[in-house]
Amino acid sequence: MHILSLGNCWDNIRHCVICWSEQMIDIKSVEVVYERVIDRFPDVSLTTVVLPGMIASPPDYSMKIENIREEEFVFWGFPSKRLKSKLKRLNADIAIDLSLRYNPLSAYVSLLSGARIRIGFAIPNAGYAFNYQVAPTDVHLGKSSYSVLAKYIG
Repeated sequence: MHILSLGNCWDNIRHCVICWSEQMIDIKSVEVVYERVIDRFPDVSLTTVVLPGMIASPPDYSMKIENIREEEFVFWGFPSKRLKSKLKRLNADIAIDLSLRYNPLSAYVSLLSGARIRIGFAIPNAGYAFNYQVAPTDVHLGKSSYSVLAKYIG
């Protein structure tokens, strides 16, 4: 049996990118993720990446907002060279995707952010983008998926 330790992967987290879902989500349920990141990494710089078609506004946690326009994605939702450069300049240590269903746009944002830790929900087709996937189960009944995600952040 091989045991994987996440031990020091959480060290030196200075910049966190959170990819805001384009789906209609309850802002209160998402706040737990932001609060957990801030509690776990008190000196972290936060950037929320807002995708085209966003319905709700991210909570205000004195963070940078990076709006991505629809034209920054080209053929079949692939990011343009300009968008790839923009995302790499974010220089993230951790990227968190809030999409509950597969969204190639947010998956690309997480992947191209350059973050060494990329967290997303365990959903079909998204495995290429995340090296840490959270799968809320029946054990977590009564908790929102975002509460489960926050718990795994630490």
